[in-house]
Amino acid sequence: MTFHTRTLSNGSTLIAEEIPHEINFAFGAKIATTVSNGVAHALEHMAFKGVNKDRVVKEIDRRSGMSNAATYRESTFYVSRVPAEYFKLALSNIRHSISKPLFPQGQFKTEMSVILEEVSEWHDNPDASVGDLSAEALYKSPFGKPILGSRTAIRSFTPQLLTEYWSKMYNPSRILFGAFGKFNIEILVGELNEELSKVSFKNGSHPLEKPSPKKKNSHFLVERPGLDQAHLLFCRHMPLPKDELYGSSEILNHYLGGTSQSFLFRTIREDRGLAYSVDAGRDGETDHSCSYVLVGTDPKNMSLVGELIRQGYNSASKMTRKTFKEAQEIAVDRFKYNIEGPEEKLEELVSYVFSTGRITSYSDMASDLKNATVEQVRHLAKLNGHSTLAMIPTNKRKEKSQEYWDAVF
Repeated sequence: MTFHTRTLSNGSTLIAEEIPHEINFAFGAKIATTVSNGVAHALEHMAFKGVNKDRVVKEIDRRSGMSNAATYRESTFYVSRVPAEYFKLALSNIRHSISKPLFPQGQFKTEMSVILEEVSEWHDNPDASVGDLSAEALYKSPFGKPILGSRTAIRSFTPQLLTEYWSKMYNPSRILFGAFGKFNIEILVGELNEELSKVSFKNGSHPLEKPSPKKKNSHFLVERPGLDQAHLLFCRHMPLPKDELYGSSEILNHYLGGTSQSFLFRTIREDRGLAYSVDAGRDGETDHSCSYVLVGTDPKNMSLVGELIRQGYNSASKMTRKTFKEAQEIAVDRFKYNIEGPEEKLEELVSYVFSTGRITSYSDMASDLKNATVEQVRHLAKLNGHSTLAMIPTNKRKEKSQEYWDAVF
């Protein structure tokens, strides 16, 4: 593996990890954006519209490739993966994605309807709601607002609004390009510069006016019709990705949940049969970071599950060196082997560089985990404030659910 970094002709940065034995090529672009109540996400959707864009995407599909995008709280990421010999298709696809948005006749209104359906789908899916609910519990407005935006905001969007947002946000100084897989770096840079010469970015660089996230801790119930379980979400502020403690927070997550050997999986599911799945994860970029534990259980079990989660953190605060070593090895192995495709590895790499400001190869990213210490994990496990919320069924058990919820505290 060979790692490259280049400054492109338009001033953007390219990071590229060359894997000679890989048969595929993944290419992407990460754009720094601001909290926008759904505008950034709507712009991401419209990036896939237009005759030329449709042509490129169809050709990528024909070559067994993929094209995708995702909007986060502080960025938007576009990615393509193709067989290595068709790498120019991926470059063309990303170039169209970051170009000035097009609004083909009738497609804007249709796509806003699609986004409204996406909002409904997220609302109905507790797992998909975790990120937004954690942000709502841990951050004040506007940072705690949903990434997709409110339904009222989405219905008010216009092509002019999205174009203005593109003009301010999509600037070479805020775009990080990444490549992962089989390629020749000199040919790649030459072809990429040629593609970027076709993008007419608005002259000038608008300063990125990012509101500083204002932290809070809160506890509340969310009623959701159609649920059978109460979905208990326990979340906490965590060190930022650029912080030296971030690797330790990852190890703490692996110790608590997510695997069959984790503390909470064993104590909540295996020992007591209180849940089917116990998930522990994290969410973080440049200016925000949090971890969460999500458990679906019968409403009457909420108090006990909440207590077991606290016991998990208490256990981690007294972690032995042997237990730490085991959790660290699991975290490193899952990082190395759990992400299979080049597009997933590329997103991990670009997100890491974007969030930390440290230019590094994918393989070296594991150093944060390897450099963690048991003392750091013990320190992070000590509960100095947290947020708890639960999605509960909207039915005749509401009053009883409130009673169980009150018992959590």
